[in-house]
Amino acid sequence: DGLLQAAYPDARPKLVHRLDKDTTGLLLVARHDSAARALTAEFAGKMMQKVYLALVVGDPGTAGRIVAPLRKTAGKGAEKMVVDYELGQSACTEFQRLGKAGPISLVALKPITGRTHQLRVHMADTGTPILGDGKYAGAAAHIGNFSRQLHLHARFLRLSDGTTIAADLSPHFKAAVDMAGLADKLPDVMSDIGVKK
Repeated sequence: DGLLQAAYPDARPKLVHRLDKDTTGLLLVARHDSAARALTAEFAGKMMQKVYLALVVGDPGTAGRIVAPLRKTAGKGAEKMVVDYELGQSACTEFQRLGKAGPISLVALKPITGRTHQLRVHMADTGTPILGDGKYAGAAAHIGNFSRQLHLHARFLRLSDGTTIAADLSPHFKAAVDMAGLADKLPDVMSDIGVKK
């Protein structure tokens, strides 16, 4: 927010849609406070739909829903999230496998809730960690000659009025998709992955 306000001091833009620092993809920025409040309310009211793409190690299955509550825990020098069925806050993720090549699967992830690191923890907890996610999967997330960067990308966002925003893949994600031979499985529009208007 500080960088945006420094770059556009008269407009007072606000970041509405945040990403983990290692996640690539789109961000939603409001031009002013009232727009930020309205967009934040739409996110809270689940009037917007977000879809991420991820490369995961293993095969999560064709499609499904992961319901696993999450809570924060203090780790060595960094905060982490863990699945905790007694003390965790509700967390739900829907997924669809778009393609598979050897030990790698390309998946679309739709967070129903918006917990910190939700997609990363849910995929690691199901035994199919996101490629490059050493924080939640350790060495199991680093295979072959793939980049050690996190392969999680905020690809689509559909606003409540039906407007869809898409973000091009990051260079390391695109290179990994090409190396795995999954480029033809990449969705061009949200409807390609079963998200309707």
